[in-house]
Amino acid sequence: MSASPTPSTHRAWSLLATLAFAGAFVGAYWWFVRTEAGQEFDHSSLAVGIDLRETIGQDQLSAAARLGPWIAVVPASALILATLLRRRWRRAMWAAGLPVATYLLATALHDVILSRPYLGEYGYGINTVPSEHLAVAIASLAVIWSLLPQGVWRGVLLPFMVAYAGLLAALEVTSFAALFADVLCAVLLAGALAASWSLEPRPLGRTAAWVHGVLGVASGAVGAWLLLGWAGSAYESEQQAMACLGLGLTVASGTTAVLLTLPRRRAG
Repeated sequence: MSASPTPSTHRAWSLLATLAFAGAFVGAYWWFVRTEAGQEFDHSSLAVGIDLRETIGQDQLSAAARLGPWIAVVPASALILATLLRRRWRRAMWAAGLPVATYLLATALHDVILSRPYLGEYGYGINTVPSEHLAVAIASLAVIWSLLPQGVWRGVLLPFMVAYAGLLAALEVTSFAALFADVLCAVLLAGALAASWSLEPRPLGRTAAWVHGVLGVASGAVGAWLLLGWAGSAYESEQQAMACLGLGLTVASGTTAVLLTLPRRRAG
């Protein structure tokens, strides 16, 4: 029988995961926003939703993008309230604090700390990284993952949660609410905070964790391949659907990483 992980092991894993997410955030921001090639690719996301905006309508897509985060926020709030009613004050307060802290930090990065330099045709003076709405939605998913009752089979629920995150990211981009970098950095920001937060998640079974981990890596690889294909096609209009799918799969992969990181640690 293997020894149970010690508190120091959990803390080390938490620190490693936090640094990995934070480092990926810095790298994504640097390339997408601080390099000319990255700005060109980021700017191409404005073309991804042309067909959808013509078919469905800009107003309808924008309304759906605004309402989308509530699909995660409302059940997360209900679980926090249920935890309060069970008088688990500390657990409820930590859970409630994660989406709030995520929103505050995302807003500070978006409005105050980060900037977008002018590097030519695709540069402008307004920073849009990260998407506060998507960051809060993914933080809320982490809260749901943590507070779900014992009898809920997380292995079945996880695909729906990550698919929701990918769909919301694609919706934000196609509705002009965000660019590629905004949604990718939102996942990484939420992951960095969630990995360091005291959420006390219950473990996912080893087999289920491996299966979902492999699926997450595969979806990320396919998503990256589709996005590279979008860039390689010189952003042809026929590739819009593939670019949108690639973005959704990439964000879904990142959300899988966020949620699978949580069961490896315990609150002190």
